[in-house]
Amino acid sequence: MTVGNKSLRVLLIDPWGTNNTSEYLNGLIYGFSGIVELDVFTNYYFNQYVVSSASVKRIFFRTSEKMKVTKKRTFIRGMEYVFGYYKILKTIKNENYDVVHINWLLNYPLDKFFLKEIKKLCNRVVYTAHNVLPHVNGVSAKQDLKVIYGFVDRIIVHGNSVKDELISLFPETSDKIHIQKHGCVLKAPVKASFDKRNAGLAEKINSYNKVFLCCGAVFFNKGIDRLIEIWIENYKDADALLIVGGRQMECYPEYEAQKKIINEIENIVLFDGFIEDRVMDALFDSCTVVVLPYRHASMSGVVFSAAQFSKPIICTQVGALPEYLEDNQDSFLCDNSQEGLKSAMDKTMETNMTDLKKMGENLHNNISKKCDWKTICKGLYTKVYR
Repeated sequence: MTVGNKSLRVLLIDPWGTNNTSEYLNGLIYGFSGIVELDVFTNYYFNQYVVSSASVKRIFFRTSEKMKVTKKRTFIRGMEYVFGYYKILKTIKNENYDVVHINWLLNYPLDKFFLKEIKKLCNRVVYTAHNVLPHVNGVSAKQDLKVIYGFVDRIIVHGNSVKDELISLFPETSDKIHIQKHGCVLKAPVKASFDKRNAGLAEKINSYNKVFLCCGAVFFNKGIDRLIEIWIENYKDADALLIVGGRQMECYPEYEAQKKIINEIENIVLFDGFIEDRVMDALFDSCTVVVLPYRHASMSGVVFSAAQFSKPIICTQVGALPEYLEDNQDSFLCDNSQEGLKSAMDKTMETNMTDLKKMGENLHNNISKKCDWKTICKGLYTKVYR
């Protein structure tokens, strides 16, 4: 039976829509092609690389997106967020949408107001809870999220463990939840290289047998500090290189204390700040294994970056991550502890390069099968939108 009804009108809201989140939005647009009539409101700088009949309107953060992080940027970004949602409310009033699906909420106090208004105008409101609580200052958002979860009709999460966590914190959501795999469109393998500014890093990478990569947003629950502690205590003289870093998202004293001594360790490279996309691609292309030492997480887009470049993963068993990975086949899964992470690091050090390469290829193939966007969007149509 053919799934889909082009007469079903869906409005998808994703104010983020840049960097790694653009891949998720591209996947939804691609997956819904031919299934529903789709309108999208997203970031001004969203890069659409899939072909679709969807109407994409870029209305969020035209000015603030490229600004340095300051109080002025925060104020301008807040104003742009409000104006963007007022445009959306005006559109919903003039159009007859069957479903309004919100992919990201970025300002919960404001979001409560806008969701209340959207709910008055549309019978079915769907929200994707990529994280039950935000990575940064999550507990402080609990009361706002309780109100938000009360407004929406369906809540999408990316795994059974995330569902369990959501119900434990917000029991009233139990009959609203739909489990949907975090989709992924793996592009053709990319051969990335460092530019002249990073020529020294390329030489350093080539001088080591194995390269461990841990990068992305930096915050306490990411667990980078315990990875660095393990490395300094056990591997600072190993024929292996650890590359860590990214933009710091919160006060993180454990990590900040380590940064003062990292420069003294020959086989650790620190990126302290935002990493450009082409440099990030080169890092993934050059590394041996990707490390996810999370203390707490629901899901991580780094899984798909690793799969893109066919790199195996070391990963603590938190959130939905174990539901996407296969221990000893494409990843080394470990207990969420210092000892567990150390054991997985030892195992990787002992595994030969041929077997690690095969594990990376397995991850690429496994994620491609598990996270197909067409299958995901058909499920959303039949089990959530209708």
